[in-house]
Amino acid sequence: MFTGGSLTATAQKYDYEKNTWKPLTGVSIGVTVPNPSDPYNPTVVTSASVDGNGSATFTLTSAGTYLIGIVEDYYYPSYTVVVTPPPGGGGVTTVQTQAKTFDVQAALGYLKQTESTDGSFLGSDMYTDWAAIAYVAGGVDGASHDAMLSYLTSHNKLSTILTDNERHAMALLAFGQNPYSLGGIDYVTSITSAFDGTQFGDPSLVNDDIFALIVLQKTGYTVTDDLIAKDIVFILSKKKDDGSWEESVDLTASAIQALEFFKNTTGVDVAISKAGTYVQNNERSDGGFGSVSTTSWAMQAMNDLGATWIKDGVSPIEYLASEQAFDGGLLLSTDTQENRVWATSYAIPAALGKSWSAILHGVDKKVLVAQDAAIKTAPIATISTDTPSVLPAVVKKNSSTDTAINTSDSLKVDSMVSGDTQEENKVVLSGAAAQAISPQERFSPWTMIGVAFGIIVLVYSYRRFYLHK
Repeated sequence: MFTGGSLTATAQKYDYEKNTWKPLTGVSIGVTVPNPSDPYNPTVVTSASVDGNGSATFTLTSAGTYLIGIVEDYYYPSYTVVVTPPPGGGGVTTVQTQAKTFDVQAALGYLKQTESTDGSFLGSDMYTDWAAIAYVAGGVDGASHDAMLSYLTSHNKLSTILTDNERHAMALLAFGQNPYSLGGIDYVTSITSAFDGTQFGDPSLVNDDIFALIVLQKTGYTVTDDLIAKDIVFILSKKKDDGSWEESVDLTASAIQALEFFKNTTGVDVAISKAGTYVQNNERSDGGFGSVSTTSWAMQAMNDLGATWIKDGVSPIEYLASEQAFDGGLLLSTDTQENRVWATSYAIPAALGKSWSAILHGVDKKVLVAQDAAIKTAPIATISTDTPSVLPAVVKKNSSTDTAINTSDSLKVDSMVSGDTQEENKVVLSGAAAQAISPQERFSPWTMIGVAFGIIVLVYSYRRFYLHK
């Protein structure tokens, strides 16, 4: 606009139920310029309360670049207005706006300011795990990185919820840590032991299967492993005709990321393509997919597919930029800190064009080896049920039939094991104990003496019976 011209700004709020914008009243709109000494506290030029339509009008008499935003939200969202002198001392008032760009470093700065001194976020492993993935995606180093790494390596315990263990394994892999053996905890085996022969965890859910696939592909498992091949079949069986999983953009986007690694497997490539079409068709006119979190996962899927999705000339990254507050975090400052940390952690990898597979480091598969003695000295009753425990898988041979007997296909003892599984495990363990007796033990000297003594007793009884008949 030109100096001396008037500018009307309107504050709006989004009505999710009716999918429309409405005037936001009861707030003020302010015009600011950057503060060189404090980037988080701009210099206020002028401000005014909005009217019943959510609007406020300003007259700017000096040339320059200004930011306009809602005062109560620390001038978020902010828009840039360039004011120039009118040509020839007069002219028509125009407004020149500059497209807002997403600032990754500002978003990382927000997370760093929110991080606790012990490296955690809001006292929650969930927020800490997602922030860890964002840190690695953004290349955070120094004190913030070291504090989080210290927290991750010193706060380890298995959860009774499968997806908690899957998410934490992702955070550890992002930081280059081994989820097989960190602090004596084996997160990977806690995941594989939840496989029931068809799928992981709750048969009524598919998200636990999707995230199991994301972790296992980074911990040495391939489609040649039976549990991976069957899990892929299970996931594909849950896909709807429209290409989605549960008609959810979030879940469908995460499925694309999980399956992309296995796209050469029969049926996977077609499923991914159809899923991508479903996600793209749900993009809105503002470039987003309904929320920061959903848009972030959709962007990761988009990048995995090598696609570019734009709706009405607006891209998803522009939507994220419009949702970034002045302090660098995502969402309104009036939103909860939990939601803001969560959304910001999701947005950073998406803005950088990085999928989970690109962020997580890989480790070799752990090879489980069990000795005969281990079978004999590990009765089920001695295993603590405080945290999930896993017995090693052992294959022995039946001496008479030479047929492979699997003595512990998925032997897990914890509070989440069903009664049917426990009963099955008891039977299997009994079989394992019988198979654990070696041929040498069967024909030991003490065994032979016992046999001889039995023969003598039989002969003596026979002689007494017939002599006194």
